[in-house]
Amino acid sequence: RCLLPYRWVRSMKLTDLGRERRMAVIPHLDGKILDVGCGPLDELRNEYVHGSNIIRTDVVQWGNVDPICSAEALPFKQESLNTVLMLACLNHVRDKKVAIKEAHRVLKRNGEIIITMINPFWGLLVHKLVFWFDYDRERGIAEGEEYGLTKKFVMQLLHSSGFKNVKTLSFLYGLNKLYIGEKA
Repeated sequence: RCLLPYRWVRSMKLTDLGRERRMAVIPHLDGKILDVGCGPLDELRNEYVHGSNIIRTDVVQWGNVDPICSAEALPFKQESLNTVLMLACLNHVRDKKVAIKEAHRVLKRNGEIIITMINPFWGLLVHKLVFWFDYDRERGIAEGEEYGLTKKFVMQLLHSSGFKNVKTLSFLYGLNKLYIGEKA
């Protein structure tokens, strides 16, 4: 199912990669949520029971983005959100350390950052060889972006930015990781 085009997966009533990501994060969502790098689809709002609590941001106007902004400069007050979500987008952010510090800034005390990420090897394979993924064909990888991030790198980034109790879970046959960090 992860090697088929999204339209085929949906027509065969299988779960696509995007849904796998959403299903991995939904049990961990809480309160007012910021979905950074939300992309073109609004499915998380439709699938999450409290979908109206989700603010969608991206650097691209997909037509249903709340504010257009960079992950490195979030237009939100300090300690105003419960959850910051980055579904498979951190590898597209140029200054990852600044973006994670911005997430930390806007989170309330004990708020959580939730990140999903593929490792660089599998990310390269998906972006280069599995060319029929709808989003990847439309969005792709720009200069300065990466195909994925290692677990070691993401963990160091979270810890150095002040997140504690960082948990990792694997999903989609272990090809993707879910990281959850709590604001100290």
